[in-house]
Amino acid sequence: MAGAAEGTVIACHTKEEFDAQLAKGNEAGKLDMYDFMALGRPATPTIDRGIALHKMIRLITMGLGGEGYVNFMGNEFGHPEWIDFPRGPQRLPSGKFIPGNNNSYDKCCRRFDLGDADYLRYRGMQEFDQAMQHLEQKYGFMTSDHQYISRKHEEDKMIVFEKGDLVFVFNFHCNNSYFDYRIGCRKPGMYKVVLDSDAGLFGGFGRIHHEAEHFTTTVHMITGPIPSRFIHQAEPASSMLQRNDSKVYLACPPALDVNPTTIDMDTEL
Repeated sequence: MAGAAEGTVIACHTKEEFDAQLAKGNEAGKLDMYDFMALGRPATPTIDRGIALHKMIRLITMGLGGEGYVNFMGNEFGHPEWIDFPRGPQRLPSGKFIPGNNNSYDKCCRRFDLGDADYLRYRGMQEFDQAMQHLEQKYGFMTSDHQYISRKHEEDKMIVFEKGDLVFVFNFHCNNSYFDYRIGCRKPGMYKVVLDSDAGLFGGFGRIHHEAEHFTTTVHMITGPIPSRFIHQAEPASSMLQRNDSKVYLACPPALDVNPTTIDMDTEL
């Protein structure tokens, strides 16, 4: 439409981020990804950490990045070890010879079956991606005019922001969970969880009680538990300077894992 402001479409290449978080610059992490993603065996701390960060990176990108979100096919986890299209041998203008791969399709694929496999941890990652889309469909927060980052705390590793009618709370700390953590909020009333990245459905540890009701205090803040490496989403959260506040629990994932628990809280006035 002529004269209309153009929005921003964002995406995150979390497959590469996932590999990088798992591998930490070596092949051992990648071996963990290929050997310990089955639900029938215990996950390693590296696997738990990578999955947690995978969810957090995607949600914070969707929450703060722009008005549109692009999810590339296979971007989540559908690549094999690498991508290699069928090709024959070639010689570059510089004279360098590059051998072909015998026109093989072996590495030219996307493993979309991984997300549908009930026996693999990829299933929870796919469920979380779908839940993010449903959240946007219900609340339309990406195109909301209201956006406010209320807390960026380096020591606590916390990021809290309002987007539309939701409050997003991210705990990136690798060890610390927080009980009765105060979060500023724009509206007084009762807040409840609408999305929790630590839920068992998403491969989390289920440390957040979804039935809990968080009420604001007279200074407009909500308080509650916050697990480490998890995400909270609630209705409009604001800084400590706002008149409302509530407490929440933000849990921390075990060991060195970053467990994202996304909690979206619906405010009922």
